[in-house]
Amino acid sequence: MNRILTLLLGVCFSVAASAGPFDTFPAPPDADISQVGLNMRLNGVRMSSWDLRTTRTVEDVLAFYRRQWGTGNAREPGYTEVNLGESRLLTHVDETRGLIYTVQLTRQGAETAGQLAVTDLLEGNGVQPETLLRDFPRLGSTSVESVLEANEAGWNSRTITVSNTHSVQQNLEQYIRALDGRGWRVEEAAMVRSGDGALSAARGNDRLQLAVTRVDGVTRTIAVWEER
Repeated sequence: MNRILTLLLGVCFSVAASAGPFDTFPAPPDADISQVGLNMRLNGVRMSSWDLRTTRTVEDVLAFYRRQWGTGNAREPGYTEVNLGESRLLTHVDETRGLIYTVQLTRQGAETAGQLAVTDLLEGNGVQPETLLRDFPRLGSTSVESVLEANEAGWNSRTITVSNTHSVQQNLEQYIRALDGRGWRVEEAAMVRSGDGALSAARGNDRLQLAVTRVDGVTRTIAVWEER
């Protein structure tokens, strides 16, 4: 589902770092690591995330993390591993610092691709995403799936995912009406040949860009809202 973000024509954000375990993630020295976001909040829970790419095999990368977090005790190895379809997932819990580290790896041609994340275990289950999104215009019966918050010096951003059974056109029309009534200027709103929709709007220094897609009877909106 996160691949839908490509519909936002390359919209992305980076997050300013602060000292601590949310700034770095252990990785093989020859791996290519790119930052997705530092000190973000997903439904209220603090987390950081990175992408990994390497020519090593999945098993080689897993071996690195087994050495990194292994205890030498077969009954309590220090990590857990599970298969997720074509992916492998390794999880390590740092009880001293209250952190969960996850490594998800998939073989892609001649490379291994991975998603690395560290999450604050002490913040528990976070909050219901509905409570983080009272100010986002949406049609009735819309479900809020997730709210990813990030902060950089001087501005905040939220990546919002919502879904309903209304058509793409109905959702776009609702966004246009609601934004216009709240002081936003809709700069562009369009349907494309595939039946998907896109919209961009501005209000002062604030920016909102969203993509609307429909798959298997469900219409999903992913929006990036920057508040400056």
